[in-house]
Amino acid sequence: MSNDNLKTLLRMCVAGPAERKQLSEMLPKKMRAYQDGKVYEIDNVREFILSTDLEGSGLVQYEIDATVKKGAVKAKCVREALPILRMNTDTMRVPYGDGEKSPPTVKEGAEFPAMYQDYNYVTLEAVKRGWHIPVSEELIMDGKFDIIAIELEKAGRNLEYQLNEMVISAMLDAAGNEHDCSGSNLGVKAIVGAKTLVDADGFNADKGILHPQAYGQVFSDFVPSYNAQAQGILESGKLPMIAGVTPYVCGATDVSGTYTWGYAADGNIGMLVFDSGNAGFIGIREDVTIKAFEQPLKMLQSPIVYARWDFATMHADAMSRVEY
Repeated sequence: MSNDNLKTLLRMCVAGPAERKQLSEMLPKKMRAYQDGKVYEIDNVREFILSTDLEGSGLVQYEIDATVKKGAVKAKCVREALPILRMNTDTMRVPYGDGEKSPPTVKEGAEFPAMYQDYNYVTLEAVKRGWHIPVSEELIMDGKFDIIAIELEKAGRNLEYQLNEMVISAMLDAAGNEHDCSGSNLGVKAIVGAKTLVDADGFNADKGILHPQAYGQVFSDFVPSYNAQAQGILESGKLPMIAGVTPYVCGATDVSGTYTWGYAADGNIGMLVFDSGNAGFIGIREDVTIKAFEQPLKMLQSPIVYARWDFATMHADAMSRVEY
């Protein structure tokens, strides 16, 4: 609803009293607003709008921010597959212990030994990433609010895409295992093969990130004629857990240039299978947001969408690439 609410509110900013009253009927009864750095709830939106200054209400500002975040949600991938650490400073030193290990045998009456951890450290540095979105005065004056909403949503989606790109590139470089399909058994068996390598190194592969081309190969393995669950999978388009691995799909590119993130030719890397508790951390200082202004039209004319985050890998053997 964010896009529809935003477009309605923007029209109301430039509408006369009669049209403004008519447009207010299109809004939900309850909405949230932004003011003085805080979000507050409005119980009777229509009455509130008709009795106050819309530009100073904070409703438009909140919906602009919600539209940007709605776009980011559409590109979510790596943040669902890996742990997220909330950073309270721009730099955070994170300790992490050894990989999985078996406890020793303890004799009757003996003291339990301490689990020795040889801690390593990674440093997360929250780099600011974002841009100013050029929204011309003509778009606002001509009332092309549909286009403005699309551009705002696109900005949030592209920022989330950058997070996916950063994480996938780092994991491709850091992975200590690689399963080579040699052009055959490219679907479910490829995931199982990569999981076997990770698990053999003492980890537990529970997540996988697939390029869309790899998703297509795995998806085609679910044939209704010999798989009771396949019909539902084909209808929904959502892959189930495979051999204990939850799959996610992401079409980002490898910005380091070391590998080709794809699944169409020999040498392409189309999947990452990993132990999510030992592969790496995403550090977030500020999540996807838009710089707020008290005047909504100024916020539209100069929207700045940004985030501050970083990613660091841990155990190389907790990850495996899958080569086409």
